[in-house]
Formats: sequence, structure tokens, C-alpha cells
Amino acid sequence: MSTKQEIKCPHCNKSFPIQEGFKHQAEELRKKLETEEKQKSAIRQKEIEEAYKAKVSKQDKEHQAQLVKIEQEASIKQKKEAEKFDHDFFHSSEKEVVDFVVNLNEETLFEDLASKPTRDELDRLFRYSKKEAKTHKDGLWTKCMGFSGRLTRSIFKNHNRWTKGFRKKLLKKYYMSTFKGTSTICWFGGAFNQKEDWVQCGRMFARTWLIMSDENAYIHPFGSLITNKNAYSKIKDQLTQPEAPKKTWMIFRAGYSKTPTRSFRLSTNEILIN
Repeated sequence: MSTKQEIKCPHCNKSFPIQEGFKHQAEELRKKLETEEKQKSAIRQKEIEEAYKAKVSKQDKEHQAQLVKIEQEASIKQKKEAEKFDHDFFHSSEKEVVDFVVNLNEETLFEDLASKPTRDELDRLFRYSKKEAKTHKDGLWTKCMGFSGRLTRSIFKNHNRWTKGFRKKLLKKYYMSTFKGTSTICWFGGAFNQKEDWVQCGRMFARTWLIMSDENAYIHPFGSLITNKNAYSKIKDQLTQPEAPKKTWMIFRAGYSKTPTRSFRLSTNEILIN
């Protein structure tokens, strides 16, 4: 009586006929090597990812440190320039301050839109299309504000449709998304009571714009926070104020971004009065 010889697989400890056993062992060895290779590959991938994250983290820290340095240098320039005009320059990158100003600006938007005289005034000034903007060249092109002309026109012409429900929520969400990434708030304090003061402020603000541009930075004024009485009262309570009789007359966000849409402007000859 003959019995078939068997061999035991060292990988699974099962017994198989010799020929089948060899095949089984070969397959088990292949699986083992494949599993080991996957594990090694996973370890290598993890090491690569960790090294990449460490590199990115280092670069990000260096970049942030550079931004802080640039911001400090730009702030010193702005402060010195403001002092030439007997004005005070303030700025803050504290999250609490930034969030306060951004949220107040959103609240003020809806408060201003609830005023028909305000809506009528802005409706006359806004340019809802490229053709209108190019014709008037006065800068109030909706595209420069991050809004489509069609949407903005609807808000002013059909205001009641945007005062409640999902449309109001949609408008608020869309508007707030345009402020994502805001990290620095700046404001000026100085004399702002008569025509001479206003002209002086304009000159100083033009200098501010040039200094910011020289640093490849951009500014976005929050005009409504000055003109709206309720908002201005809150600004005076929350933000550092200049000593009387000076008062805060301009507040804006400043920072770095991709190049914004350029507005159409009148040429020098069109501005000058002969």
C-alpha cells in the first residue's frame, strides 16, 4: 500500500502533496513578498509625506516671519507718513479685532440697504456692466467689489426680495466669503471737520495707497463703518482712538492677494479743469 508524500508549507503550516505543495509555497511566498513590499512602500510613502510636511511647515514659518517683517516695516512707513500730516495710524492683526470689523461691516451693509435714500444714492453711482464702467470711468464697477453686476442690480432694484429667507442667507454667505483671508485691519485718526481737513486727508490717503502698492499689498476701505452712525459708535467703543479733537475718519483692511480687478479711471486731462 503506497501513500503520497506530502510537505508542510512553512508559511501556513498546512500539508500538501509535493507538487501541489511547491506551487502553494511559491504562491504563499509571492503573497508574503508582496505584503512586505506594500508595507515597505507604505513606510517610504509616510516618510516622504512627513519630510514634505516638515519642509512645507518650515517654508510656511519662514514665509510668515517674512510677512510679519514686511508688515512691521510697512507699518513704520505708514506711521511716519501719517505723522507728516499730523495724523495717527493704527493697525491690528488680532483675530478678535479682525472678526469684529468684518462682522460689523456685514451688519452695516444690511442696515444701509434697508435705507431707501442710501439705496437710491448707491444705485446712481454703481456701474453694473463693463460698458457702463468704461463709459463713466468713476471706479464704482461692481466687478471690482467682487459682485456680479446682475446680482447687485437685483439687490438694489428688487430690494424686498433680499430682505428675508434663503435669499438673505445666500447674500450674507456670499458677501462674507469675499472677506475670507482678511488678517489686518488699519485705521487713521486726524482732523476731519472742514474742507481743508478733507483735502489733507485725501492727500495722506493717496500716500498710503502708494506705500502699500510699493509693498505689493492692497487695501480695501470700509467706508460704511465711518458714514453709518451706529457702526461708527461701535468702532469708537472697540478700537483705539486718537486723542481729541482728532477722530477716526478711515478704516480699511490691508494685505496680500492676487491682483484684483482694475477699475476704469479718467485720464489726467479728463480730470483737470482748464
